[in-house]
Amino acid sequence: MKVIVAILVFLFCFGEMLYAQDIPVDSTRTDSMKVPLMASDSLQKTMQLDSVTVPIKPKIKLNKSVEYRRDFNSEELFMTDSLSRWRPYNSISEALYWEKNFWTFRTWSYIRSAFISNINQIKPQFYVDGLKYRNPLGNQINPNLLPYKGLDELYQTESGVYIYSKQVKQTQPYTFIDADESGFGYTNVYGSFVTPLSLNQGLEVSLWNRSEDGEFSNSSTLARHMTAKYHYQLDDFRQINASVQYTVNRMDEHDGYLVEPIGFFIYDRFRTLAKRNRAYSSMRNNLYRLEYVDEKATWFKQTTLFLNLNRRFIKAPAETPSSGVSMAADTVDLGYRELGVQTASTLKNDVFGLNYIARTSLIQSNQDDLMNSISRPLDRLIWTESSFDSDLSFELWRFKTIVAQSLTMNSLVGLSGSLNPSIHYKTGLQSYVKVFANAEVSQQPIYSKKWSSLTLQAANLPSVYSFSGGLTWNWDMQQLGFEASVSSGYKSGDYAVSNNTFMVSEPYVFANAVLSAKARFGKFSVSNDATISAFNGANSFWGDNLLIWNRSMIAHEDYWFKRAAFIRNSFQVLASPFVYQTAQYQIFADDWIPSLNGEQIPGFVKLDYEMVARVRQLFISIRWENLTQGLLQNGYFETYPNPMFSRRLRFGIKVYFIN
Repeated sequence: MKVIVAILVFLFCFGEMLYAQDIPVDSTRTDSMKVPLMASDSLQKTMQLDSVTVPIKPKIKLNKSVEYRRDFNSEELFMTDSLSRWRPYNSISEALYWEKNFWTFRTWSYIRSAFISNINQIKPQFYVDGLKYRNPLGNQINPNLLPYKGLDELYQTESGVYIYSKQVKQTQPYTFIDADESGFGYTNVYGSFVTPLSLNQGLEVSLWNRSEDGEFSNSSTLARHMTAKYHYQLDDFRQINASVQYTVNRMDEHDGYLVEPIGFFIYDRFRTLAKRNRAYSSMRNNLYRLEYVDEKATWFKQTTLFLNLNRRFIKAPAETPSSGVSMAADTVDLGYRELGVQTASTLKNDVFGLNYIARTSLIQSNQDDLMNSISRPLDRLIWTESSFDSDLSFELWRFKTIVAQSLTMNSLVGLSGSLNPSIHYKTGLQSYVKVFANAEVSQQPIYSKKWSSLTLQAANLPSVYSFSGGLTWNWDMQQLGFEASVSSGYKSGDYAVSNNTFMVSEPYVFANAVLSAKARFGKFSVSNDATISAFNGANSFWGDNLLIWNRSMIAHEDYWFKRAAFIRNSFQVLASPFVYQTAQYQIFADDWIPSLNGEQIPGFVKLDYEMVARVRQLFISIRWENLTQGLLQNGYFETYPNPMFSRRLRFGIKVYFIN
């Protein structure tokens, strides 16, 4: 952390010196030119000097950064830069954890999480600054690749989750530091340095470091996320962007603990023994982007050329841990290289609207020969993948119809896609009713078709399809609001693992209901989101269970210390009263796959206290997590076999240095 802060201080000082230099002035235009103290609007583009008309080129708007963002509905906005300052979440996983339309399950670390829509039981697609993020070998993007610090806006739509980072709009350098720490070696430090290089050029460098020693044996994590962005503004409507994103993480792999079932787990780090004490995994990803943006273009507002280099390394030394069961050594080295191009645009008038993203790429898996490797999960493969995502809207009177679709053609596994139509009807100024449906066909992941090892063998599996539909009613009066949503559907199965064999689970039906309410009374605000899902199928993603998550919050906001500070105090509760079964993280696939041999998770209650204070440009946060430990429960699980952290206190600061 000290090294990162030192680097940020150096960048801040460098920006001061850079900005202090005079910007060159065109002397041929200003010499012998006497500009009046005040000029009317008619003199902004031309000036009369001794009967000579001198044209003045319009300057680039320094405060206007050229960018492309697709069109959204107001209710699709989930998080903003301003809101994130008062909600000190440390990652996209923690932010979506409190979102009512998602099941977000975590291991002992925030770096590894699962995102599943509770509306249609499908893993959402993520888009970062307009670029579609995918894992070519699996179905779930690694959340460590998703930026959250430096967030500008976060949207949730029928087609996926859209993350937009803040653009370089400053005319003077500024530095932003966001850090929080806690026990057991937990640190989360982010720093961003932004500086203009000239009237139409800008540079941004950001560093994000996360680490955690872990409470239980062999559970430490380390992740670093470094980004450099450069823009060159051609005029008021066109801009060239270039960026490099480097991500690396290392995680210990304990493979579970010896006390089973988990209902009898001993939440004591000195008495809990891991099945593996020396196994670990690591990932390194380099994403290069070159982008051209033209706000006035019709069909190609954003065109991006990208190169993604990914490598994962899994090391499991031979050992005989406390279980007495000898485990053989295995080393797996896998990853991929992807070169592609993507174009996106938005067309809109008073009635019709169209957003689309077209993407095509060439992918190669990079399996290397290792002397002590038992597994050869992926031979060197080369394949292509092309996709087209769009949503077409039609608005007339109080009705708005949206048809979102996604098609992906993979040369190895075939065609997959989804269709999401919905109809919005405004029943009043503050309320609306939405009827929605979903149909999806998905193909098996690459790893399940090409895997080759002593414990898992490749299999040709059929397509999986699902259908769902539902109704949402929303009424929002700012100070008071309600929302109710019901849906149900059918799914032909999930790609799963059972007895070391790839397979498709049995078909199942599901039903879902979300009830939300919020109110504000003066300086107090309260909210409650109850999510209920029922499943009929013992071999489904969740088992034959009734899954209930109730998220509640109460907050108080007011000025303190003679209005010197504005302080927000809040309590957040997540209650899961019934046992449930979740997917398990499969390290070989870097994906969450249902394991039909997994254990069920006992019910739990999680209570957090949060205090955020703002003093000028400084934000101070205190977050006390898992207050119910030792009161209602000794500990809790969210996924098998990963015990969550115990009660801990996180202290954080956010500060802005401008010029």
